[in-house]
Amino acid sequence: MKSRTKFFDRGIARNFLRRFWPLWTGYLVLILLLLPAALPNNLRYVTEGLRPVLDRTVLESGRSMVGLAFFVGVAVAMAMFHYLYQTRSCSLMHSLPLRRETLFFTAYLTGLVPLLLADLLAAGVTALLYMPGGYVTGWALLRWLALSALGKLVFYNFAVFCAMLTGNLIVLPAVYAVLNFTAFVAEGCVWELLEDLVYGVSGVRGSLFWLSPPVALVEKLCVRELTQLVDGQIVYVEDVYCVTGFGLLAIYAAVSLLLLGVAFWLYRRRQMETATDVVAVPVLKPVFKYCLSFGTALVFATVVNSLVFQYQVSGWTLAGILLLLLLIGALIGYFAAEMLIRKTLAVFRGHWRGYAVVAAVLTLLLVVTEADVVGFEKRLPDPKEVQQVYLNGSVSLEEPENIAAVIELHRHFIEEKQRLEEENGGYELRLDYFLDNGKVLQRRYTMLLDEELAGEIGQEWMALLNCPEAVQNRLQQRMNRYMRTNGELVKASIVISGGTVYRLRMDDYNGVVWEPAAELSAAQTQALYEQGVLADARESRIGRVYFYDEADASIMSNLIISIELREENLKGDGVYAADIVNLNVEMGSTETLKYLREELGLEAVSQAEAGLGEYGHVANGGFWW
Repeated sequence: MKSRTKFFDRGIARNFLRRFWPLWTGYLVLILLLLPAALPNNLRYVTEGLRPVLDRTVLESGRSMVGLAFFVGVAVAMAMFHYLYQTRSCSLMHSLPLRRETLFFTAYLTGLVPLLLADLLAAGVTALLYMPGGYVTGWALLRWLALSALGKLVFYNFAVFCAMLTGNLIVLPAVYAVLNFTAFVAEGCVWELLEDLVYGVSGVRGSLFWLSPPVALVEKLCVRELTQLVDGQIVYVEDVYCVTGFGLLAIYAAVSLLLLGVAFWLYRRRQMETATDVVAVPVLKPVFKYCLSFGTALVFATVVNSLVFQYQVSGWTLAGILLLLLLIGALIGYFAAEMLIRKTLAVFRGHWRGYAVVAAVLTLLLVVTEADVVGFEKRLPDPKEVQQVYLNGSVSLEEPENIAAVIELHRHFIEEKQRLEEENGGYELRLDYFLDNGKVLQRRYTMLLDEELAGEIGQEWMALLNCPEAVQNRLQQRMNRYMRTNGELVKASIVISGGTVYRLRMDDYNGVVWEPAAELSAAQTQALYEQGVLADARESRIGRVYFYDEADASIMSNLIISIELREENLKGDGVYAADIVNLNVEMGSTETLKYLREELGLEAVSQAEAGLGEYGHVANGGFWW
C-alpha cells in the first residue's frame, strides 16, 4: 500500500471547532448585522430607478469587511495556534503520530474555512431577501464576497506568519500590530526628526505607506461612481459603481500567500522548546533586539521633542537634545529586548557592548545630519536646468527672470539660516524645482510674516508671489476646475454664468455686511472679467497677497466681485455643478475700477474711507483671494 502525506486531520479540526465555536459564531452574527440587517435602513431611499443605492451600501459593507479582517485575522490565528505557546500543549500536540504538515494545515484551514462559509451564508441571506425585488445586484454581492475573502487572506495569512515568529501568546498581537504599522510610523518619525535637523528639508511623506497594508487600504480602497470620458467630457455611468484599490488588495493577498509559505517553512523547523519564548526563531533574536532599540529611540525622541522642545530651541542645541532623547530611547528599547529574550530583569551586567554599538550609530548619524556633511542645505539648482518652479505647491513660475529670482531668494534663505531657525515657526514657504532631467528639488522654509521681522527676504518673497506671472497663475487656478476620471486628470468645461458686485459696510454690531450693489448677467460678468480683472492681473494690480499684519484698509476697496462659475451639464439630467470666486477690488486695479464706474455706475473707496478701519475685510478669508 502506498503511503501519502495527509494535510488535514478531522479529529483535530473537530477539537478546535468544539473549543472555539464562539469565535466564528460571533463573527457570523456581526457580519449579518453589517450586511443584510443593515440594508433596510436604506430601503426608504429606493424608488424605481434608484436601485443602485443598495449596491453602493453592499460595496461599502465589503470595504468594512476588509477592516474587520484586520482584527478577526489575528484573533483566529491566536486560537488556531494557541498550542505553540505552552510547553505542555506544544509537547502533547507534537507527540501525536502526525506530520507537521498535517498539524499546520489543519490549524490553518480550520481557522479560515468557517470564516469564508460565514461570508457565503451572509451573502446568500442577502441574495434571498433583496435580489428578487431587484434591490441588490449579483455583481455587488460577488464584489462583497471578493473583498471580504481577500481581506481575510491578507490579514489571516500575515497573522499566521507572525505566529511563527514568537512563542508567547500575548506577544503575538503586539508583533502583528507592530509589523503592520512599522513602515508608516518609522517614516513619520524620521521625517519629523529630519525637519528639525536638516535646514530646508522637504519631501513627500507616505512614500512607504504601501508597506503598511492597513494604512494603504484605508487610503486606497474606496467606492466611487463610475465615470468615463466621452467627447472630452466626464460622463457618469448611470447605476454603476467601482471599487478603487481592488488591485492593491489582490497584490497584498498574493504576497500573503508567500508569507504563508514562509510560515509553513518556519513551522517545520520550529524548535518546540521555544514555547513561551518571545522570539521563537533563534536567528531573529539579534534582529529583534536591534530593531526594538532603534525603533524605540525614534518614537521616544519624536514624541518627547514634539511635546516639550519643538519650536523652543534650534541648531546644535536642538541636535544635542535629540541625541540625548535618542540614546535614552535606545537604552529603553535595548534592555527591554534583553529582558524579553532572556526572561529576566538581570540584564544590566555584561550586556552593554551591543548598546554601545547602537549609541555610536545614532551619534554618527545625527552629527553627520546636523553638520550637513553631504551639502544638502547649501545646494542651489542651475537656472538653466530648471523648467519651472512651484511656490507653496500652487503658484507655478516658468519665465527665466522669475526662476532666477526664486533661486536668488533661495540663496538668501540659506544665508539667513541662523536667524530663521531661531524664529522657529511662522509661515511655510515651499520651493519645488522641476529640472530638465526629470528630477524634483524640494526645499521648505519657515518665516514670520511680519513686515519688520521678515525684512528684505520677506519683501523678496512677496515680490515673487505678486509678480504678474504668479498673479495670473493664481487667478487661472481659481477660474478653472479639474476632475479626476478613472485615475486621469481631465479639465472640466467651465463657463461664467453670472455675478454680483457687493459693497462692504459696517452693521450696528461692528460686523462686516456684504450688501449687493449690482447684479450682473453672464455677458456683463464675462466683460468685467476680461476687460477689468484680467487686464489688471497682467500688471499685478489685483489678486495680490500681503503680510498678515499689514494694514489692508487703505489697499483694499469696499467692493467685492463675486463671479459665478458653472460646469457644463455632465450627466444630462439638468443638474449643474457650480462654484463662486470672490475677488477683492484693490484701489490700484485701474481697469476693474474703470469698468465698474463707467458700465455699472459704481464708485469705490478704500475700506479705511468706508469706515471699516480695523475691521478691514478680505474675500474668502485670507490674502489668497
